[in-house]
Amino acid sequence: MGNSWSKLRAQDPDQLFAYSTYKVVRVKDRYLGILYYVSTFAIFAYILSSIFMQQLYLKKAAPTAGFIRASAKLTPNPALVPSYCSIAPPSLGANETFGGCLHWAAEQIAYPYDGELDTLFLTTRVNIAQTLPPSGTCSNYFTDPHCAPPAFTQLQGVQPVTTYYIANVEELSIQVDHGVLLRYSSSYSNPGTVTKSSKSMDGRMAQLCDDNAKTRDPSLVWNAAYRSNASTTNHLDTFTLGQIVGASNCAAKTPEVNLDAVSNADGAKPGETLRSSGFVISTPIIYNGDSTSGVTYSYIPAQINGTEYKVTQTIVQPDNSILYIVRHGIRIVFVQTGEIGQFDFMTLLQALVAATALLRVASLIVETLMLWVMPHRQLYDKAKFESTQDFSDIRDKQEDDKRQKKLNFITRTEQAEREVGVDAGDSDAGSERSSSGYQQAGGPSMVRVRPAMVQPKLVFPTPAAPHEDRV
Repeated sequence: MGNSWSKLRAQDPDQLFAYSTYKVVRVKDRYLGILYYVSTFAIFAYILSSIFMQQLYLKKAAPTAGFIRASAKLTPNPALVPSYCSIAPPSLGANETFGGCLHWAAEQIAYPYDGELDTLFLTTRVNIAQTLPPSGTCSNYFTDPHCAPPAFTQLQGVQPVTTYYIANVEELSIQVDHGVLLRYSSSYSNPGTVTKSSKSMDGRMAQLCDDNAKTRDPSLVWNAAYRSNASTTNHLDTFTLGQIVGASNCAAKTPEVNLDAVSNADGAKPGETLRSSGFVISTPIIYNGDSTSGVTYSYIPAQINGTEYKVTQTIVQPDNSILYIVRHGIRIVFVQTGEIGQFDFMTLLQALVAATALLRVASLIVETLMLWVMPHRQLYDKAKFESTQDFSDIRDKQEDDKRQKKLNFITRTEQAEREVGVDAGDSDAGSERSSSGYQQAGGPSMVRVRPAMVQPKLVFPTPAAPHEDRV
């Protein structure tokens, strides 16, 4: 730990905290510059238009809860007899007869008339047959376990069945009341819950599955002027069955009401019409907008091809017989969908960050043309890319310098040791010669004690300053 700290303190602070940045090459070419700025401007304009047209600055939420209540209204007019009342349905059975038209009120056409949410079934044709009263050991079809009422398919072969159309069903008036509840994450900038009713919003009905204002029927627009009109009943969305049928025909070029077109349902008889077989209309209510500045909605009705719809109703008569009413008709299914948003700064910031990444596309376009297409692409390549020295050669040279320094150190050490050994040998020889001469002159006999060898101090020549490595 101490060694690491010492190394860290020994480093140059400017080198330790150096800032690395990208190198920018300015290519002085008007064609590349014009192409870059035009591309950048076009992409930036696309980003802004996308943010505002797609409302990317809103925090959106789908309807989490809501309600739809539809009701019908029609005043019977027996004096008005449509032409189809005299045209019998094709392929009637042996016991079936055509009785023309029934002039029913809305309470009889809509089944059930009240209490059904999100859907509305409207009768266009009925088959009516009645069983015989229970007899013999069978006293009651519903309470007696020894007998069971015959099914309608069994009844068709033994009892007379009468078929009727419902007159003027296209003129039936439909009223729709709906509302939504939205749940946002609670914050200081927006509330946690927002509720909207149909009366507080502007609405319209699209025709031919295309919500185009140029082809929209003015009577299918419910705005503030419609809501404030004193003659408007309940200020609810009101339209006729004929209008929604015409608007739901996505294959037609103009909104036409034609219930007498041939049905293509699997269960339809050859030549049977839509009025006779019935069908289903899917009608989503799509909400859109900002809950602060205003919310709008659109009905987008669409007829589902290849479908038919019927409901069997049973009514017990006073004599305990059963009256079967098989209703064929149009089932309208309402579905609430869409998104309602509130302004949220973080949502806008995320949209900007994601969208501005497209600005990189302008640089990619220019650089691709600059390096691969333009006539001076080789000059652009040299200006853009710069190659450094080969760092493998630099590392090899550094290793060679280290080995050479180590070898020079060993050589100087051995040379110094040899020089010290020669100097010590000359000193011993001189001492022996002096002692021998003294004894020969009659001096006292002495025992020569060889002094202990003192480790000489190695003196090395100062090495030359290492040469500067170049990178």
